[in-house]
Order: sequence, then C-alpha cells, then structure tokens
Amino acid sequence: MLNNESAGLSSTAGFLVSASNTAIGLCLSHGPGILSLRECLEILMMHTSSSRPSGTPGAWHLLTQGVQGKEEERAFFSCLEESRPYFLRNVQGLSSTERARLMVVFEIARRYLHFKNRPKLKLSILDSSKVARTALKMIDARWRSETIEWLGFVPLFSDGIVGELCTAAYGVRNEVTVSPLELFSKLLALRPRAFFLFHNHPSGKLTPSLQDFNLTMRVEQIAQNLGVEFLGHWIVTETGQREISWKSRKVRKARKLCRR
Repeated sequence: MLNNESAGLSSTAGFLVSASNTAIGLCLSHGPGILSLRECLEILMMHTSSSRPSGTPGAWHLLTQGVQGKEEERAFFSCLEESRPYFLRNVQGLSSTERARLMVVFEIARRYLHFKNRPKLKLSILDSSKVARTALKMIDARWRSETIEWLGFVPLFSDGIVGELCTAAYGVRNEVTVSPLELFSKLLALRPRAFFLFHNHPSGKLTPSLQDFNLTMRVEQIAQNLGVEFLGHWIVTETGQREISWKSRKVRKARKLCRR
C-alpha cells in the first residue's frame, strides 16, 4: 500500500512539474501575459535546485549595468517595459526558470495594479436600470462574438461597485449546461450583494429557449434561499441583448411544462 501511495505521489509531482515546465515555455516564448494567474503562481512557487556558477555576475548588476539608486530602478523597469516578451532572454547567468519567475512577478504586479485601479462605479441597487446598463458594459465584443455558448455573471457588491464578468461554464455552439452548485460556488466566493446572469447565443437570435427559462427560475430560487439578490438574466449577441423575465406569462407556462 505504501509503495502504491508513493508511486501516486511521485506521479502527481511529475505531472505538476511537467505543467510548470509547459508554462515556463509559454512564458519565455510568448510573454507572461498569455498565462493564467494559476500558471503564473505555479512558476513563482516552483522549486528549483539550480546553482549559480562561481564568479557569475548577479542578475541585478547585469540588468542595471552598474547604476544605483533610483536610476537603477529606472533602467530595470525601462528594460522590462520596452523589451517584453523578450525581457531577460539574453541575460547571461539566469536559468530559464529564473527568467520566467522574474517575468511573472511583474506580470502579477501589473494585473494587480489593473485590478486596483479599475473604474469603481458605485451604484445603488435601487436604480435597477442603471445597474443593468453598467453590467451590460462588462460584456464586451469578444464575449458577444464567441462561437460557443458560455454562461457567466456580473456581481454587484455591498459598496455599490459593479464587478467584471465571471464565466461559470462553456458549452457547445447552441447549448451550455451548468450545475447550480458550480455556479453558486464561484458566485459566493466573491461575496456579492446581488448579481446578473448572462449567456450568449452564437446564432444571433435573442429568443429564450425553454432551458433558458428553466435555468432562470432555478437560479432565482436558489439565490433567494441563499439571501443573494438575483437582478436578472440576459441573453447577449454581437448586435443586441434581451432580458429574460422570469415573472412573465411565458415563464409561468414553462414552469408548468417543467413539472410534467
């Protein structure tokens, strides 16, 4: 039993190392911007046993060429901004893992600054039309033009700030299936006060399906039980959008059909 467990741990460790090495290759060839946050963190926390040859100049001296203080920082950051994704590629004395680590450190910092400085629109949940318009702005052209169906949500926090689109599931060209458990586990991790649900129709048609009505009703019921306000479910396409009203006559008819 112990040997089997050891073999399993070894296999898992090997898989993680392989995944990290793949991320390192992508980072060095295409730049850290192509990586997910998970891949950035994997590189950052990856163990390395590489040792630096005796007499090899430190990376900081190579990068700054002897300048010190604020000028050292200026030289380093200028090099970073002007030469990515080729930053550090030709620096002698750095392993590929070390180069990738430095790159992802700045990539994570850049993403954090983007997150910290993002526009914070504070809205009242009572102004439902304004909140809806703001939430729809989070669905940009890239999401609207997807060729497969996706489903996601835009949270509204207690301080009135509208969050960005968070995808919960991807499907096929004309259908997306999501487990309520999966949807709400992602939603509740953000601790929002309320949320909008969105999904796209690659066909370009804004007519809701019976499945759309059914999902809307299930989400509304679960949200009510959890004490999170469900503000609406929208279908989006490249050219428009439409709200699914779960209190309409069509929804009541769909509810009866679903109970049969």
